[in-house]
Amino acid sequence: MKFAHLSDIHLGAFSDRSLRDLSFDAFSYSVEKCIENDVDFVLISGDFFHNPVPDMSISRDAAEKLKEFKDRGIKVFTIYGSHDYSPLSASMIDIFEKAGLISKVQRLDGKKLLPLVDKDLNISLYGIDARKNGLDQETWRSIEEIEKPPNGTIPIILMHLAIRELLPYDLFMIEALNISDLPKGMKYYALGHIHFPGYYELDGSPVVQPGALFGSDFTDLENTAKGVKRGFYIVDTDNMKPEFIEVNIAPIILMKINLDNKHASSAYDEVMRNLGKIEKESVVLLHLEGNLSGGKQSDLQIHRIKRYIIENGARTVIHNQSQLKFPESQKAKFTGTIEEIERKILEEKISSSKIKALSVDSSLELLNILSIQKEDGERDSDYKERLSKLAMKILGVDESD
Repeated sequence: MKFAHLSDIHLGAFSDRSLRDLSFDAFSYSVEKCIENDVDFVLISGDFFHNPVPDMSISRDAAEKLKEFKDRGIKVFTIYGSHDYSPLSASMIDIFEKAGLISKVQRLDGKKLLPLVDKDLNISLYGIDARKNGLDQETWRSIEEIEKPPNGTIPIILMHLAIRELLPYDLFMIEALNISDLPKGMKYYALGHIHFPGYYELDGSPVVQPGALFGSDFTDLENTAKGVKRGFYIVDTDNMKPEFIEVNIAPIILMKINLDNKHASSAYDEVMRNLGKIEKESVVLLHLEGNLSGGKQSDLQIHRIKRYIIENGARTVIHNQSQLKFPESQKAKFTGTIEEIERKILEEKISSSKIKALSVDSSLELLNILSIQKEDGERDSDYKERLSKLAMKILGVDESD
């Protein structure tokens, strides 16, 4: 018997349409490879979607691919990733489960973790759903007992958690469990959450982290360009030896250009002189860095540079100038990822405000709601009402008032 182990698919992660399509192409290719390799079931250890309620076109396409599994009798099991989880309403994962396309694994009886037993496949699956802000680790640490699997079944656990021994060097300071924190006695540990492939063994059993299937942001794509492999694993239960299946959908090219001591108005010419070879249908990552001597954002003429790259064969261009420093008067107050900057700004505003009605986490939840897209065919009035109801849940407002 064989199974596939995927994680961190992040469908719908990119605003750029070409990248969203490539992300879906990576999943579609993975489905084809699973079928080609005649797997009996599929494990997805979290973050199938980038948002708990994604755009309906993304959900529709994902459902069509999952139906290919169902039509062939290939069962799909999953847990919530931190991006799948919604404290406000059911996520698309719940809807897919109701439709019979997928099965959620987590079974908790108080502080006791129970298995989902599939007698046809002869497996016992345990799962820990992810939640925001590391609350999943609290859930894991609160478990006092794990029910033993039925005799003769293969015990497998799915977790969307960082494990210290599998962290890359630049993520070593994040909160993580140690390998010794994992429960003993499993035949396979299906991990997710960290976007780098990783492998370890616990008492001879594989502890496997597939990493991101395609990626969900510029950093992921940059790491791919630097050589980080993207893909998933296929495992034969006879020997439990995972085989990595690489998923390489399009060339990803990193063009890092230093603009130290250049005036922003002359940056265009400097970038054009330093552009490397542009492969057909490639994703070009334009990474600008350095300390500019003067000028303003509009002087960079990024739109002209991107147009030139596209006209010369690239599929799309994503630019990053987080390490490009303007003169002191132009410096951004906060640095980091978009999520980190949002949190820092909210923390400052809330701490300096006389009104303490919302926590930082609640404010971030409101921001997430505002990013929810209108569904295909949804009327503006219905869309506004849907967002309003979600917002009122966070604010604790009774609609009947």
